[in-house]
Amino acid sequence: MKLKPNQKTWYTAEVEQYVTTNQPGFLWKVKMKMSPFMHVVGRDKFQDGKAAMTMKMGSLLSVVNTADHEKINQSSLSRYLMEIIWVPSTALSPYITWKEIDQNSAEATMTYKGVSVSAVFYFDDSGDFLKVSA
Repeated sequence: MKLKPNQKTWYTAEVEQYVTTNQPGFLWKVKMKMSPFMHVVGRDKFQDGKAAMTMKMGSLLSVVNTADHEKINQSSLSRYLMEIIWVPSTALSPYITWKEIDQNSAEATMTYKGVSVSAVFYFDDSGDFLKVSA
């Protein structure tokens, strides 16, 4: 895992993620070793339209602790939308509308609990997923 785009080395991390599809939601947990004596634990959660993120150094010192803020709620919903490729049936959710852009791309707009986000999904000529952009 990298914490900054220009970071040269990768940190080893163990990650678990659980996703709900009947109502948009996820729980993401991380344990990351930054050095032999320093580790980070964290949780990123989206439930009932609200996001919460906590990250702690050495399991004690809080470096991130935010919840139910407009921007983080929107960011988490956007993450959920962009990751629907891992659970394809989610694309048929009543919370998501689709608009064709061209033969190989479509825009998805997801609205849930008063928050709306969009992303463009790109596919090759065979219909295989290439990338998503938001």
